Amino acid sequence: IEETEYSLFENNLSENILSSFLCSKIVGQTVADTAKGGKLIFISSIHGEKPTGRAFLYSCAMGALSNLAKETSLEYGRLGVDTICVEMGPTGGEDEILKSEISTFYDAYQYKIPSGYLGNANDLASLCAWLISDQCRYLNGAQIRMDGGLVLHYVDERVNDWMTRSGMGKIL
Repeated sequence: IEETEYSLFENNLSENILSSFLCSKIVGQTVADTAKGGKLIFISSIHGEKPTGRAFLYSCAMGALSNLAKETSLEYGRLGVDTICVEMGPTGGEDEILKSEISTFYDAYQYKIPSGYLGNANDLASLCAWLISDQCRYLNGAQIRMDGGLVLHYVDERVNDWMTRSGMGKIL
């Protein structure tokens, strides 16, 4: 944080929040003006609620994006437009991009997903297709975490080392 230039922070918010705000404003009102209403789907990240320990600008933007989606659901929901925010988890390669000195969250993250399945763009597309379908009519203001259960995993080897040294045994 202390080494980040203001202009980089401002650019990050512009790319992630201002662009989403402008799209939701234009598209939301256009969809609301139709007789059928419609859907707005925001694609955010699990890092809106789970900091990375490395990419704080991204985490800040994703938190703001999730809140923008909530506010949009309140305003446009009254006009027949449902808003959903999908908080996507990793899809591959994040272990190097988000390698951190203060967090082991991404160390061997693919093994922290309970099913062992690492999602991809097709999974996101399938979810979005269902969200915009007529089968999904009673969902507004929801945040859907699509991470295979990764955020639920909080125990890592450092915890096991500490518990072993403390005489408590291993968790994993």
